Amino acid sequence: MPAIIPFIPLIASVAGPLLSKAIGGGSSSGGSTSAAAPTATQTAQKLFTNPADITKAVDNYRNQVTAKWNQIGANMGSAPDLSGAIGSQAEAMAAALGGLNTGSGYQANNITGAIQGLEPSISAQYPLY
Repeated sequence: MPAIIPFIPLIASVAGPLLSKAIGGGSSSGGSTSAAAPTATQTAQKLFTNPADITKAVDNYRNQVTAKWNQIGANMGSAPDLSGAIGSQAEAMAAALGGLNTGSGYQANNITGAIQGLEPSISAQYPLY
């Protein structure tokens, strides 16, 4: 046993980092550097970054909803003015679209799909879908 004593520092310097890695510990000195895990605010970015895209989609939504409900009203023999209610509904849709982020489950290249998915959540009184 006395013959091993001079080698204990050498054994510890080699075995320590190896055991640490095997157990799941940190990296050895001079090893690789890894970036910290991103926070939720870093990973979740706005889904629709161009406000003009939202405006265009919401204007299209408003026009389609208005046309649908005007047709329904005409078929029933009365066509009440729903522009105020549909306008408020479109504003709620714009706010909902603007609040989406990349973690929401919607795709940035499918704003129509997002509108379809969001319509129930804005409690649309005059739904399109």
